[in-house]
Amino acid sequence: MFAPFLAALLAPPAADLVSEADLRPHIAELASDAYEGRAPGTAGEGKAVGYIAKAWARAGLQPAGLNGSWYQPVTLVRRTPYTSRATWRARGRKVRLLAADYLLTAREAKVGLDRAPLVFAGYGRPLPAGARLDRAAVLVFANAPAALTDLGRADERRARLVAAGAAAVLTAVPDPAFAALADAQRARGPVRVAGDAAPSIEGLISESAARRILLAAETDPDALLRAAAAAPGFAPVPLKATLAAEVATRVQRFASSNVVGVLLGAGRASEHVAFTGHWDHLGLCRPAGAPDRICNGAVDNASGIAAMIEVAERLGRGPRRPERSVLFVATTSEENGLLGARTFAQNPTVPLGSIVALFNIDTLAVGPRGAPVAMVGRGRTPMLDAAVDRVAASLDRAVDRDEEANDFYTRQDGYEFVRAGVPAVMAGGSFADMGRLQRFLRGTYHGPEDEYAPTMELGGAAEDATLHVALGRAFADPAFYPTPAAAQPGVRP
Repeated sequence: MFAPFLAALLAPPAADLVSEADLRPHIAELASDAYEGRAPGTAGEGKAVGYIAKAWARAGLQPAGLNGSWYQPVTLVRRTPYTSRATWRARGRKVRLLAADYLLTAREAKVGLDRAPLVFAGYGRPLPAGARLDRAAVLVFANAPAALTDLGRADERRARLVAAGAAAVLTAVPDPAFAALADAQRARGPVRVAGDAAPSIEGLISESAARRILLAAETDPDALLRAAAAAPGFAPVPLKATLAAEVATRVQRFASSNVVGVLLGAGRASEHVAFTGHWDHLGLCRPAGAPDRICNGAVDNASGIAAMIEVAERLGRGPRRPERSVLFVATTSEENGLLGARTFAQNPTVPLGSIVALFNIDTLAVGPRGAPVAMVGRGRTPMLDAAVDRVAASLDRAVDRDEEANDFYTRQDGYEFVRAGVPAVMAGGSFADMGRLQRFLRGTYHGPEDEYAPTMELGGAAEDATLHVALGRAFADPAFYPTPAAAQPGVRP
């Protein structure tokens, strides 16, 4: 009895189906050269967020940003290395490092550090209770063993060290990657949200140079790293070494925005199902004079925004108005570290506890038509897994239940919402075939070649967009997905 009822409940009407032809004009527009790669703070941003807001207004959404607008402002800061002088001492003697061995950036335009004690903090795992790093220059290693699951993202590790009082955070990077990372930071410095936790000085150092410092301080680098990779609770180790530095940095503040709209529910309007996806990409990603300077971001993530627009259109104009409200958040600066998502999660325009489920949509146009539905976040928010699988099955989509796609868990906007207590996953065919996805990541990903063409494969993207229409309808229906305790009135997440 129940299975036929569920099939009837979830079977999509023809009006809910999304075709390749529906997606193409959005991707062609958002990934066109006129948008110059949609970098935050550029004219391309203005075009992109305006396009999204107008599309959502046509779909029947209402603005849900700040002060009744479509937009939630996000103030960003780019810090580009300019000049630095550093003196490393171990046991009172200078350690000779070349300028090419490290790269330092400061929080403000000019920052000095006077013989700060150097402390080794392993891989940046959570510190023991009460641990303090006041005034210290903290050295961490980036090449953590895969078995360490308590690290979090780089920004989380940095924030923990800053909260413990670190004046500087230095990350040792394997030598083969160091030069490329340093060059990238010199070309376009890292971007952060204004006001985010940041040490006075942070930087990169080659692993070989970091090891020379440790050896000069009469410590065994390999023994320290083995201890840091052992049981949780590794205590930072003070070294017989210091760092003195004077660092000059180009500090540029600029404005960006998330785009936020809501379709008010017919009944439980105070509860929300949410869809997120980032509108930004890398902008002008090649130097002047290059044959093609623009990273257009057609797959990443014009395809996801196109799907969000079509989902909004079908839920907003469809024959059945959802019972719960449906929230749409197009985020800025995902490419710089999920910054727009973090800003919304920390300063939401609706109560976070009202969001019963959130679906992030990113990089749809990879898998072909007929790909199984895989999930980034399977097992991390178990209350969603079975329900998403049921919706996929109602569309005759096969389900890939392994957890391979969780390799991307911390690399997508949904992670910031999970950190804030919101159940969130990313579902679709792009994550079912890791070989195909890796070929995209090693090929056109983050390059000028990720651009729209009339021959672009969008069969899988269309199926995934239809899947998200069905997810929106199903999760907005309390008969299908009862209200979790955290989303009930008076209960905090």
